[in-house]
Parts: sequence; C-alpha cells; structure tokens
Amino acid sequence: MRTDRGGGVRYVQNLTNSLLDSVSEMVFLGVGGKAETRGKIRYIPVAQSANSTWRFLLGLIWARIWYLRDVSAVIHVHRLYYCLPFLGRRFCCIVTLHGRTFTVFPKRFGRLASRIVFPIFRNIEGFLLKRATKIVAVSSDVVDQFKQRHGNLIDQSDISIIPSMIDLQSFSPDRPPWPDSPYPDSDVCLFVGRIAHVKNLPLLLRTWELVLAELPEAKLVIAGEGEDANLISKQIENSALVRAVCMAGAVPPDIVPLAISSAKVLVLTSQHEASPTVVKEALACGIPVVSTPVGDVASIISDGETGAIVEPDEKALAAAIVAVMGWNRSRHRIAEHAHLKLKPFEPSEVTKKYLTLYRALGA
Repeated sequence: MRTDRGGGVRYVQNLTNSLLDSVSEMVFLGVGGKAETRGKIRYIPVAQSANSTWRFLLGLIWARIWYLRDVSAVIHVHRLYYCLPFLGRRFCCIVTLHGRTFTVFPKRFGRLASRIVFPIFRNIEGFLLKRATKIVAVSSDVVDQFKQRHGNLIDQSDISIIPSMIDLQSFSPDRPPWPDSPYPDSDVCLFVGRIAHVKNLPLLLRTWELVLAELPEAKLVIAGEGEDANLISKQIENSALVRAVCMAGAVPPDIVPLAISSAKVLVLTSQHEASPTVVKEALACGIPVVSTPVGDVASIISDGETGAIVEPDEKALAAAIVAVMGWNRSRHRIAEHAHLKLKPFEPSEVTKKYLTLYRALGA
C-alpha cells in the first residue's frame, strides 16, 4: 500500500483490520504491485499509477468484466466516480464521501477551462449520487458540502454518517519518540500528510518565517509525499527556512505514531478537509493541534485546551503555534481531555456501523 497518501491510507488499513474477522473475503482493486492473495484478502492491481483517474476507471471496468463477471458483491468505493463501473443489478455499491471538492479545478485545468469542466463533473456527480445503492459521509460537514452543490438531490435522511476510525492502541500518550527524527533535540512542529495543493503548504512556510522570529530554535518537519513535494522542497532550499525546515518524505504508517509523539505541536493548514485523520491521531497521542477551520476539526479540537483553530492567515497561525508550543501540559492531560470526542472514532464503534450496513445490503 502506498505511503504517500496521508490519512487516507491509514483509514483504509484501520477499516480493513477491523472488518477482517467478520467477512468471508475482501477484494481490493488498487494501484501498483502484483495480484496476490493473503488469507481473506485478495488484491488485484488495476493500474500502475495513481496519477490518472481515467486509467484507473478503465482498470475498474476491466476488473469488473474479467474478475467479477460471475460475482454478486457489495462494492465499497471511497471516491464517488469510482462507483461508475459497478452500477447494475449484480452489485450493491456503497460510496463513502470524504469531502472531495472541485477547488482543485482552477489549478489543474486553468480558471477558464474549469468553468466548462466543473458543470460536467457536477452533473456526473449528481447522476452517481442518485444511482449508488447507499451513500455514507465521514462527517456532517461533508453532507453540507454536497447539499450546497446539489440542493434537493441530497436527502440527508438517506445518508449515513460513519466517521473515519483511528487505532487508539497505536496512538496513545505512552508512545516512544521517533528514533529517526531529523531534530531529536529541538522543539518540533510537525505536518503529516500528502504534499498537495489542498494542504496549503505555502501558507505553512510563510507562517514558519514568523514563528522563527519568536522562536529561533524551533524546527518544522514536513512528513509526506505528493505531487507538490518538489515545489515545496525548492521553496525551502531557496530561502532562509533551509536551516529550520526538514522535508522528511514518506513516513510508513507504523512509524506515524512515533513521529507524532516526537512533536511539540501538530499543524494543519489545509484549505479543505473532511475529517482529517491526523488531527485525531495527534490528540490521541496527547499532542496539541493548531488547525485551520476545516471539516469537523471544530468538533474535535477544544480551542485553548487541546489546541487552537485559526483562520488561514500566517500572522494568526504563527501566534497560535508560538502560544501552543509554550504550553507545559502533559500528554496524558491532553489525551484525557480529548478522549470523549475521540470515542466515536474507535474501531469497534465504526466497524459496528459498517457491518450493519453491509449486512443490510446482503453481504
């Protein structure tokens, strides 16, 4: 499984591990690697690169014809348009909405072209919303996003809200520090996630310049990979930030708890999120979070107690990071304060909801 996809990878891993004991077989249609079967899990690569949505869709069509032609199954996809090849009588198709928006269109297609492309994709999205067997959203904020785009097409009573889960055994205040930390003896602010436009890392770099004016010895670690990694790396190399910012690259999922535990604060500067996994993971480790007001973070972070929620402005973000890095609160105190808000994300709670849904559809 790829390690550069941030919380999405850990979301799928957590869900898979929790469901294994309750299903007879799980088939993954994914990217890269070779076909193999391990116990109940069967993996079928349908594309060699994640960079082309259209190639992946064609691969899904091929997989349906070649591998699933005689199978009746519950198909669970995590991007709406991936259900397109599975619309039909033999399949029950569940779509989990993670809050994908069309804000990337101007960057990908240009502002003029996006005015043409956006309505086309919105109509395709509406078509699929009406024909999927069941719609799930990871938060009420995601439902609101889709209601804004599709109005009466979205009936909230027909959407199940099932949050993403976190592994509270792996993420806890007692985790040891990261042995490969690039700054083992410094106060570290950590970003973990995909290096992509939506994460708004240029804002984080501008913010860090202001943080250094107040905390000259503080360090920023950016852990992850993605399509904007080279761009962000060059920005750092060509500035005074090179002495205080490290691009750590992809961090394997089993090392993420250690990386988080080595930080003084976790930061999220995203333009859009649905239910960011890394925020919940940090709080479970007792690490405070400074975040822009995206997705469901306002329902998870207790402002002033377990972190800060700040508008996407470098001065405000820098002030919040400096303040939170000065806290002298124990990890256990922060984790205990966050515990009740994290309970709905426990694997047992989320698994129970998905199993109920699968069984209702005949799985």
